[in-house]
Amino acid sequence: MKVLINKNMLESIVTNTNPYLEKRDLSAITSHIYISAKDGVLNIK
Repeated sequence: MKVLINKNMLESIVTNTNPYLEKRDLSAITSHIYISAKDGVLNIK
């Protein structure tokens, strides 16, 4: 699967999940948050 998203938009979404993330570099977001896409909808938890 290939997902294209604007960097600023992704950073904004990740910032909103910040209370759930450890205080580390945001470049490792895939080890800290769940990303799924189905039927044209992107879910980040």
